[in-house]
Amino acid sequence: MRLPLLVLLLLATLTILNTGFLPAPGAENCLECHAVVLEKLNKHAATKKCGSCHESNGLQHPSTGVKGFKFVEEMPALCYQCHDTYEKKNLHPPVAKGKCLGCHEAHSSDNEKLLKYPKATLCLECHDVDMTGKKSQHKAVIDGNCQACHDTHESDYKKLLKSDNSSLCFTCHEQQKQLTESLTVHAPFQRNCMICHNGHSSDEPRLLREKTPDLCAGCHEDVMTVATESTHTHPGMKVKKNCMNCHSPHASAEKNLLIAEEEKVCITCHNKSVSAENKPMINIRQLLQNSPYTHGKIAKMNCSSCHIPHGSNNHPILSGSYPVGGYATDKKESFPLCFNCHNSSLLMQQTSETATGFRNGLQNLHYLHIQGSKNRNCSNCHNVHGSQNPYLIAEKVIYGKWEMPIRFMVLQNGGSCAPGCHGERTYKRQ
Repeated sequence: MRLPLLVLLLLATLTILNTGFLPAPGAENCLECHAVVLEKLNKHAATKKCGSCHESNGLQHPSTGVKGFKFVEEMPALCYQCHDTYEKKNLHPPVAKGKCLGCHEAHSSDNEKLLKYPKATLCLECHDVDMTGKKSQHKAVIDGNCQACHDTHESDYKKLLKSDNSSLCFTCHEQQKQLTESLTVHAPFQRNCMICHNGHSSDEPRLLREKTPDLCAGCHEDVMTVATESTHTHPGMKVKKNCMNCHSPHASAEKNLLIAEEEKVCITCHNKSVSAENKPMINIRQLLQNSPYTHGKIAKMNCSSCHIPHGSNNHPILSGSYPVGGYATDKKESFPLCFNCHNSSLLMQQTSETATGFRNGLQNLHYLHIQGSKNRNCSNCHNVHGSQNPYLIAEKVIYGKWEMPIRFMVLQNGGSCAPGCHGERTYKRQ
């Protein structure tokens, strides 16, 4: 017996309903039950059409304990239907594993870009960045702005950095970027700030990886060897900012990354009477200010012609040997420091017309003073930095507790002196 057509149609409809062959899902229908998924501030654009991501799996829906829908594609292919794929050298592990929902909500979120948590805390769910008790902390980390330095999905650089050179830091540190145009630029600063600085936090100031001068020694081992193995180390390397007392860590308008012209750098510390290695050191700044005559190298702002700025086996960090005390042997080898610039004939020739202006006729008076049982040192008569008198003749020199006057006068074609060691003597070149 044939059933009426109407009955057949009814049975067919029931069959479709019972087997889950439902119309494509749409927001209008789904939200009747699933409105909660869109209650947050930022909504996924795909939620305007649920069928973009979901399709029926053939089971009846709604039905208690039964999922009636499945993803139209497996993860992460589902997301890549709309979002670009990632193909750079380094992928964020959740991206590489296709776990987009490890960081993002599928439907809505109160955070930008549908993040599960505020960006300030999201990264810390997986990454341990403990800055507790650290002396210096990178502001970007404090602010939870990891994206200032790292790409969140992919990068061509290690640790998902946006760049592998200093241009990354210059994004925020614009004033430092301007220093790259300086005459002298520190190679690590130009290449990669991370050579010297930590990216997150440090126990040292300015996010430095190590304290100075240990940090500097990592590259400048030769300098540190001179400083540590010499019998006399420049005190400036041991106090306050160590190497940075004299050098800029980034760039400078001067050679050797000096923070200013060489003489000005030295005067920064040598502007008072001090004691080094239990020996008095005069106020060089005051001396030079009050001296109309200065040593030629000082006039050219070249203190390092006579001094090694880091350390030396000669006191006071002299670049060559020089007699200690008031007397010296009558040999050329006694004055190698002076003879770096001066011709040794001014001291070693007994007679001369040209070797020196300090002569009586042809008699070389320098030669005279270095002969005998008490051979005089240069500093017995000369102040090596500056003086009130021509030829750097000192006003007075110290013998023990006695300040012996020199009483030097320039005369036509010669001069005279009346020091405590002999009466007034006059000399004439002709």
